[in-house]
Amino acid sequence: MSKKLNIWSIIYPFAALLFIVAAWGITAKIIGQEIILPTISSTLKSMLNVFCEDKFFLRIGSSLSRCLIAFSISFILAIIFALLSKLVNPIRQVMKVFVLVLRAVPTMSFILFALIWLSSFNAPILVASIVLFPIMYGSILTSIESVDSNLIEMAQSYKIPILKQVRYMYLPQMQSQIFSIVRSNISFSIKLIIAAEVLAQTRDSIGVSMNNARLYFEMGDLFAWTIIAVVLASIMEAVLYLIELIVRKLQRRGVNENK
Repeated sequence: MSKKLNIWSIIYPFAALLFIVAAWGITAKIIGQEIILPTISSTLKSMLNVFCEDKFFLRIGSSLSRCLIAFSISFILAIIFALLSKLVNPIRQVMKVFVLVLRAVPTMSFILFALIWLSSFNAPILVASIVLFPIMYGSILTSIESVDSNLIEMAQSYKIPILKQVRYMYLPQMQSQIFSIVRSNISFSIKLIIAAEVLAQTRDSIGVSMNNARLYFEMGDLFAWTIIAVVLASIMEAVLYLIELIVRKLQRRGVNENK
């Protein structure tokens, strides 16, 4: 049964991808105008041209580095404040208002303020960090609250230090949920970074490359960079999933060795 499930888990995404490609090819032929919707062949040619550009890897690395920095900042802060909110009620009440404000403020406002305060390189990092923080804070706080209450009471009765509670009680039970939160938000962080790069006109970035393609009506290049961004996000999710599998395997091995 597990083998059948594994096979279908591969077939279904592959079939969905084929459907998208087929719909794209048919729609492009019906429209018949490259400036509106480029064909698959012209997009592949554009991808090859983009790949052969001198600054291709510089643009990929620049956007990816901003994505990782912004994600790391928001993730670390979300874990810290979620734990503090769980342990200290006044902080929890303050964070409710703070997160509500962050969610209510339009993303465009963050972008405009960031462009005034920071350079075009750093502005996308600030924007992505601010937008990601309330999302991950809420998810991590929910994950913390799902920890077994009996374990919490036991830890409090034995007066176990907070740091040991976090390391040996909270983190092990939250592990799978944390990996899920990371995977679900890493793609979103790439979208945020690219959108902010477009408005900030960040030099040597995916966002500014996509905007240049739009300005010169190079739809093939625009589609090519879009596909590259999707592939980049998919690779990052796959890497995170692989890391999760490795961590689980090492943990199981450690448990078996201790028996």
